[in-house]
Amino acid sequence: MTFDLLPKVYRTEGDVVDFDPEKIFLSVLNETGMTEEKARNVTELVMRRIISSGMKFLSGPHIREIVCSILSENHYEQERKLYTRIGMPLMDYEEILERGQKDRFDISMNPETVHHIAANQLAREYTLLRILNDEQSRAHLSGDIYIHQLKYFDLRPYSQIWDPRIILKNGLPPQEGWKVPYKSAPATNLRGAINQLTNWLGMNHNEFSGNQGFFQIPMFLAPYGRGLSYETIKREIRNFILEINWLYSITGARFSKSSVCCTPDINERFKKVPATGPSGNEVGLYGDYTQECLALFNVFSEIYTEGDYNGNGFSIPRRLVYFSDQWISDFPETYNLIYREIKKMKTPMLINYCPDWMISESTTMPPAPPGWKP
Repeated sequence: MTFDLLPKVYRTEGDVVDFDPEKIFLSVLNETGMTEEKARNVTELVMRRIISSGMKFLSGPHIREIVCSILSENHYEQERKLYTRIGMPLMDYEEILERGQKDRFDISMNPETVHHIAANQLAREYTLLRILNDEQSRAHLSGDIYIHQLKYFDLRPYSQIWDPRIILKNGLPPQEGWKVPYKSAPATNLRGAINQLTNWLGMNHNEFSGNQGFFQIPMFLAPYGRGLSYETIKREIRNFILEINWLYSITGARFSKSSVCCTPDINERFKKVPATGPSGNEVGLYGDYTQECLALFNVFSEIYTEGDYNGNGFSIPRRLVYFSDQWISDFPETYNLIYREIKKMKTPMLINYCPDWMISESTTMPPAPPGWKP
C-alpha cells in the first residue's frame, strides 16, 4: 500500500503534516489497551477506508471518527468508548452563543457562562464514558437512577459548611501556599470579618458543586459586635448578605449556593470555648457574648423579613435556623421575629436542635407564639 494515495493531515495545532499510520497504531494501542496485532489490523482498515473513499482532506478529529467507526463495525465497543472524542457538535456550540441554554432562563449569558455550559457538557460525557461503568451510565441515562451534578462528578465535592474561625483566626487565605500571592491579616472589626468571610466563599466557589455555608455565624461574629450599635450591626450584616448574592457575577451560575447557620443563643458546647475576636486574638469565652449573639440573630431575622431595596426576599444565602423548645421559651420576641419572617418571606429553614423533641410530620411550621400579631 503506497502512502502517495493518502492525503495530508491538517492538525489542530495549525500545521500540515504527512499521513503517518504509525501514529494511528500507537494511539489505538495506548488508548484502548488492544493487543499489537489487533491495533495493527484496525490501522490497516483505517488506511483502506481513507484510500477507497478518495478523501482529499484529513484532520486529527476526522481520523479519530474513522477509527471509531472501524472499531464499532468490528464489535470493539468498549475500545470505541475509550477512543471516542468528547465535546459537542459545532452547531450546538453556535446555538449556545446565539441563544444561550434552552432549559435555563434564569442565568445571565456572558462569555464565562458560554464556556461554563460547554465545559459542563464535556465533563458529563467524560463521567459517563470513563468514571461510571456501563451499567451505571445506562441506569442514569434511562432514569433508573439520578446522579446529581453529573457535570462535577469528576472533580468537585458537593458541599462544605465552614467554621468561620478558620478565617477569623488566620486571615485570608487562612493557610500558606494558597494560589493567590498576597495574604491579609485577621480582621480587626466586624466590617473586615464579613469582607473576608464573603471573599472566602468566592475563592472556593469553583471547588464545590453544591452549597457552601458558615456554621453558627451569629455566635462566631458576636465578639466583633461588642460596642457597636444595633443599626451599625444591621448595616454590616445587610452588606454581608448582598455581597454573597453578588458573587454570582464572577461565575457562570445564577448565584453561588450558600447558607448561614443561626441560633439566638451561644451553643452550650461553646460557652466555655475561648472566643476569637478582632485581629484573631482571644477575647474571653463565647459564653460572654450572649447579648451580641442574640442581637446578630435578630438582625438576620429583620433583614430577611424586609428583603432587599425592592422588597424581594433573600433566597441566598439560605438561612438555617437551629431551634429548640428551650429557646422558644427563653426568647419569645426572637421567636416572634422568626414567625413573622416565615409568614412573609418563607425564607428560613428550621432545623430541630432537640433529638428528643420532634415536630409532627404533618406540621409545616411551629405554632405561632402566644399573643402573636402579624
